[in-house]
Amino acid sequence: KNNFTKYVSPTATFMGNNTYNRDKMTSRLTSILGSYEISNYEFKPGETAKVSDTKYTSWTYCVLNANRKSDRLARNLGHWMQFTWEKSGNDWFITNGFDNTKWFE
Repeated sequence: KNNFTKYVSPTATFMGNNTYNRDKMTSRLTSILGSYEISNYEFKPGETAKVSDTKYTSWTYCVLNANRKSDRLARNLGHWMQFTWEKSGNDWFITNGFDNTKWFE
């Protein structure tokens, strides 16, 4: 969870909703990781476009294979997501993406 969310900007909000932010994503991931046994996950980079020297957009194929702990129901998900990366100081952060409420609710 921490390895993932550390790349989300502390000031990011998503889908025009201020409650869909890094803190909400972190609490949601904590809940999910407590409810599922993760078999494997991966992120495969796709097309990247330069917007400016400090901003890029990229497509990433995200895969998650897991089983719900309560009933062993398999959850095998894979889909493309677009992220916007922006440079702040010496670091790069995701400032846009996660365009599905399931990341937050």
